[in-house]
Parts: sequence; C-alpha cells; structure tokens
Amino acid sequence: MGSTGEGTARPALGVRHPPPTAHTETGSPAETGDVEPQSCLWVPCITDLADASAAGKVPAGRFGQGIAILGGPDAVAIVGGPADPSGAYGGYSSGEAVELTLPGLVRSSVWPTDTPWDYSTEAMSLREDPAGGYLLAVGAMSAHGALGRTGAVYLLRDELPSGESLQAGAYATISGDGAGFSAGGQIALGAEVHWLTVSGIGASELVVAAPGTTPLPGDTVPDGAAIYAFDSSMTGSLDVFDADRKITAPKAGFGFHIAGWDGDSDGIKNLVATQGSANGSHDRVLAFSSPWVNDLTVDDATAAWTLESSNVVDRIVDLGDVTGDGVPDLFTGAATWSGDGFARAGAAWVVPGGNLTGGSMLDAAIHLYGDEDGEGVGYDATGGDFDGDGNVDLIVGCYGLSPAALPGKIVLFLGPVPDGALDESVSDSVVHGEYPFDQFGMNLESLDVESDGVAELLVGAPGADRDMGRVYLLGSDALLQ
Repeated sequence: MGSTGEGTARPALGVRHPPPTAHTETGSPAETGDVEPQSCLWVPCITDLADASAAGKVPAGRFGQGIAILGGPDAVAIVGGPADPSGAYGGYSSGEAVELTLPGLVRSSVWPTDTPWDYSTEAMSLREDPAGGYLLAVGAMSAHGALGRTGAVYLLRDELPSGESLQAGAYATISGDGAGFSAGGQIALGAEVHWLTVSGIGASELVVAAPGTTPLPGDTVPDGAAIYAFDSSMTGSLDVFDADRKITAPKAGFGFHIAGWDGDSDGIKNLVATQGSANGSHDRVLAFSSPWVNDLTVDDATAAWTLESSNVVDRIVDLGDVTGDGVPDLFTGAATWSGDGFARAGAAWVVPGGNLTGGSMLDAAIHLYGDEDGEGVGYDATGGDFDGDGNVDLIVGCYGLSPAALPGKIVLFLGPVPDGALDESVSDSVVHGEYPFDQFGMNLESLDVESDGVAELLVGAPGADRDMGRVYLLGSDALLQ
C-alpha cells in the first residue's frame, strides 16, 4: 500500500476525485489534462512489490509488466516483475512472479528467478490443471542457454513453495538451444507464451513464440523466427525440436505478439501473430485457419492485415464480441504510432469477427488514434462486461511514453461498440494513473472476480515508484460511477 508521496494519503478505492492540476518532483499527483472531473478517477494502489521479494533478493522491479489470470471460484492472478532496469535497488536484479488470490489480492507466494535480465515473468499464461489447481507457463526470452541468450520457458504447478525459484521449481523447461543458432545467437524463445486450443484436439496446448533477433556482427546464425506448439503432457528438459508442430518465417520478427481468435466462429481458436518489418517491409498481422495440425510457414497464412508503417505493432488481443454481432473481435494496438503531427501518440484498430480475408489495418471498421505526443494509445486492451448488461465492453490502455511525461490512462467504451472512430469524447469513462511515467494501462486483464456476471479489471503500472511497479484492481463502481 503506502502513500503517494510526502505524507499524501492514497484516496479510497472507488471514490471520485477531480483531476489533479499540478505535480512536483517530490510526488504530488500527475496533471491529467482537461478531462471533466465526472469522467476521471484517480485510483489507489492495491498492492506493490516493495515488500514482496523473497528473502535475500532485491526487489525485482517493473511489477505489473506481466499479468496472467485464471477465473472461477478460486480466481488467481500471477503478476510479474521482470527486472529492475536502472540498478537502483542493488544492481542487475532478477525477476519475480507474485501469486495473488482474488478477490482480495492476497499475496500468497513469491517466486524469484535465478538469473538477471532474462525478461522472465513478462510473458506468462495460466490454465487449469486437470489434476487440480493450475499450470503456469513463464517465458524468459533472454535466458542464457548453452549457445547464448536463446531464451526458455518454465512450466510450474501451483503447489510450488513460496521462495523457490522458477527455474528450480519447474516441472518442465523448454530451452531455445538447438534451434540451429551458433554461439551468441538469440531466438528469444518465450517472448510470448499462451495456453490455446488451436489444433481441435480438445485440450489446451502451449504455444510459444521465438521471434528471433538480428544476429550479432560476424555471426552465421540464420535470421529466422518460429512459433511452436507443445501438447500439455510435457515434463523434464525439452527444446524446440520436441514441439508437436511449428510455423516458421525466414526473417526475424515473426511472433513477437500472438493470440488465439475464433474469428470464424467454428469453436476452435485461429492462431494470430504479428510479423515485423523485415528488410523495410510493413508490419503485418497474420491469421492461420484452425485447426492447426501440421507444420506451416508464414506463406500458409489465410489472412493478412498490413500496416502502412513498420515496427509499430505492440499487442493483439481476442476481445470477445465487443460489436454485438455474435462473433469475437480482434484488437491490434500500435502505441508508438505517429501521425497527424503527434509523436508516438499511438493507434488501435478492431477487426470485426468474420473478417478472415485481411486487407489494410487502416480500413478496420473501428479505430482509435491518439491526439497528443506520447499518449501511447493501444499498448493493450481487454473486453469484458463491466456494467453487467450482458454486452462485452472495450477498454483500451494508453500507457504514456516519451516524449511526454504522462501517467498513463485507460479508456472505456461500453458495448456494443459501433463502427467508426473512437475517442475520449465518445467514451464512457477515463481512468488516469497517478504520476508521470507510471505507465498505468500498460497491461490490462479482465475477469469476473466476484462471480456476479460483472467483470473487474486488473491494471499494471510497471513504471510506478521509479520502476518498482504497481498493480490496481478496479470494479464497476470505480469504472462507471
């Protein structure tokens, strides 16, 4: 918990406050702009990592940069703090994963990582364990292997004792070694991890991205990328050659962001993945028709949406049916998008379900463009029924980045969301972070914590407290009153 700064108490959850009008370096609230008080909520922090580190470990930092959730009567959230990038808390720190039981956000376990700077806990995914409890997949795209920072994925069960490291407690580890890379090469295995049902076999498979990086000077590493699928019966030490199927690309950048999206309503998720701008080409979002049962290449994509820019796609999300037509819709966000004279204002697009033909992302039926420098629109989004009317609502994260000094915010649009341009003037709620550089809204996850048919929202602000990070829990009263 704690306070907002020099003796300033945090406001109570769900209580509305007018937008603060000034800030200082010593910690008074951030200026939130010309937003009407009735549409702005200054929210309190629910939990932070400052006192959550395992014995003998410095605080990891960037708490809230990774969030994985699992609903149901025993709802749980795993919140990651990948690392302290500044070294202000004792040098290069290792990451940590913190288990929070819901709805009270009770801190129940803390699991550190063994190695610094491996980006573990930034990418995580949860699923139910058929034997009881849950299974957690943790990606560590810069983990050291025998051939360099090839990446790794750790699989854990919920009985892992608090304080035990992710690496030592894993019941299975997938290494990026052996993927054809020479010493010093990087494939970034674990940049994305998702439990998805994409093959139609009925059980969730672990889908892991290895988007690759440009080889080091003089290296002979192939500049490729791949997405791998593993069945759920993995144990022991594995590598990418143990995958049940894969999709490969000849250039790095494929798979930095992936999602499962049933855009054709056949009951099986289509794998959707980003393809970065190799050799100056434009970013693309690719969809592969389900069921995915064989090895594929990027040329086998059944739909492709192109962005007339490069290196901008930050997130793709299966929103659920925010348009109200009975088919799930797909979100694409580009937080560093610059246009109309604004630097890194960001942009977001919603592709309606049923559109598996592709085209220009700029022609998407629903779009949202930032209108101030550094607004960072579209770094994340989520769908959920936040007002309990039976419709899926849309929340977009605008986390704030240079050249501005913004705290970040989230913008709510109640469903069904109509076609056309979205902006704050037609939104139903705007919630701002507390201080400049908090990056409030960088991660968003929705789930029905209270099992009452109304969704709650977890918001990550990994830049808060000088990169220590915070997580916020917002209910419908906080979002909509």
